[in-house]
Amino acid sequence: LDFYARLEPAEEVGGDLYDAFMIDDRRFFFMVGDVAGKGVAASLFMAICKTLAKSTVMNSDAPVGEILVRVNDELSRQNPAMLFVTAVAGIVDVADGRLQLCSAGHENPILMRGGRPPETMAVESGPPLCVLEDYPYAAADIPLAPGDMLVLISDGITEAHNPNQELYGRARIIDCLGGMDEAARGAERICRGIFDDVRRFADGAGQSDDITVLAVGYRTGPKKD
Repeated sequence: LDFYARLEPAEEVGGDLYDAFMIDDRRFFFMVGDVAGKGVAASLFMAICKTLAKSTVMNSDAPVGEILVRVNDELSRQNPAMLFVTAVAGIVDVADGRLQLCSAGHENPILMRGGRPPETMAVESGPPLCVLEDYPYAAADIPLAPGDMLVLISDGITEAHNPNQELYGRARIIDCLGGMDEAARGAERICRGIFDDVRRFADGAGQSDDITVLAVGYRTGPKKD
């Protein structure tokens, strides 16, 4: 795999989150989330969500949809401030490229494939976590080919604004990714390129929301004897 992520909070503490780690010798888990709100309350809720997700993943063999079901149930029981969090999570099998992907009201991922323009993935999405208890989140199964790159963002990217109050939007990130040299693009280059493009667009306007970018690339196919 090729992996990189970057997060910049709008304030000293933020409500965006990401996590990524190997579950075992062949399954890689990744997640991006965005808590509704800012400041200390959102940051604490983010930390709880991230901890619950990792604990659930590491202590079960559940598919990623069931993981979000369990995280949703636990968060809903520990949410006196009535906050909610959008999230997208995935598990990729590094041996064969099979990807499970599940969204809870989050920005759709972007898929980059060799020889094709970047495309927004039409992943069926459930509600944000802590909106509906017992919601049956379901994952999509997506086969990745060597060279495929998955890009996940928070809405701090699409809702970044310039001094004229114009929003960066979805089309600009697709154009930014599509303009990158295909032979040289990797996870770190993609994340840094998006941040640089957003900064150029903002042209000095203040950052109003946390911004997060995570990229996961599938580099090689199954090993052959």
